[in-house]
Amino acid sequence: MWKQFRHVRHQLPVMGALGRTIGRALVGSGLTAAGLKRDVEKPIATPGPFLSASMGPVPAGLVSDYVRWCGGDPNRYLGAVPPHLFPHWSVPVLGRTLDALPYPLARILNAGCRIEIHQAIPAGEPMEVSASLDDVDDDGRRVLIRQRTVTRARDGEPLISADVHSIIPLRAKGGRKDRERPRAPEKGELLARHDLTGRAGLQYSCLAGDFNPIHWLRPYAAVFGFKGTLLHGFASAALVFEDLVRMRGCDPHEVRVLEARFTRPLVLPRRVEVWSEDSSLFMADGPGEPAYLTGSYVV
Repeated sequence: MWKQFRHVRHQLPVMGALGRTIGRALVGSGLTAAGLKRDVEKPIATPGPFLSASMGPVPAGLVSDYVRWCGGDPNRYLGAVPPHLFPHWSVPVLGRTLDALPYPLARILNAGCRIEIHQAIPAGEPMEVSASLDDVDDDGRRVLIRQRTVTRARDGEPLISADVHSIIPLRAKGGRKDRERPRAPEKGELLARHDLTGRAGLQYSCLAGDFNPIHWLRPYAAVFGFKGTLLHGFASAALVFEDLVRMRGCDPHEVRVLEARFTRPLVLPRRVEVWSEDSSLFMADGPGEPAYLTGSYVV
């Protein structure tokens, strides 16, 4: 645990962005009889403009500890940075694209991502990051948000691009039938098993920077009805990516696309399995069980 904690000093930009977003949301949101209060009179223009920032190099020690936590081999990333670490440098810019949204952002949850890898991210090099708000879908019960971020090298060449999907619940879940959740295949290829402790969310926070309290503070998670903290969706995507690379024996930069949907909150602690069927990926308690993550990949 303490190995991950020493990297907190590198997460100040991400922590500042999250604190700013949550603080603004707590001041501007409240409760009504129908659900969470929101100002629907404010127009939301999408797609929004691209906001940009320059980011410094990712520290080599952070990269090594992060890859180990994900179950990967740091030797596979000599001279490069894992593409699934993109939240570490993208979240500060992504957070700014949400400033005009009239919704309770303190309740925002990651619903999925699609990462497209154009070329390896060179280690020890600064990056240019841009992000935009692409779409907002409000049906009165929940808000679906899609953002896009692009990471470029100093010369402007794209390294990776990612679409990030989030959801903000506006009302309690009662009054409708639950949809059938996607399940892991009954017969597929088992890629890995992970014993995730109750500290897994805090460990990932120290490495990637997302210190949303729902991932490491049990009383905060309990306010939202969970018996334990939740693993980050980006953390589960990173675990699946490294499982795929290890089992396929391929170079991580040979993976061109990873798409992941976070279909069920992963409450910690928990033992989970990662399964593959053709080009599809699943994270669940076991074969045939409801999935926490469904996804696909292109090599």
